[in-house]
Amino acid sequence: MNHLLIDENLPASLAATLPIPCSHATDLGKQPTDRQIWDYARERNWNIITRDTDFFDRLLLDGPPPKVIWVRLGNDLQKIAHDLILRQKQLGDRLRVS
Repeated sequence: MNHLLIDENLPASLAATLPIPCSHATDLGKQPTDRQIWDYARERNWNIITRDTDFFDRLLLDGPPPKVIWVRLGNDLQKIAHDLILRQKQLGDRLRVS
């Protein structure tokens, strides 16, 4: 998977939890606009992860890149993501052992 650009409506700490290269929207400056985030990701062929439907709408109009991961989970996203990654790692460890 390409680099992920995490929208500002998700916690910046999520970047440290995911096992892939990530940046947070606040790395672009204080409160970047959706257009700035979109253009930055598009120029670099990165993917955007967001809870914001605006990016999904923009994807329908403009097409990729970037690809958009639209998160529709509750407020415990960081814990859910961490648990999923941990389970994936544990499964991979089990498969390597057998």
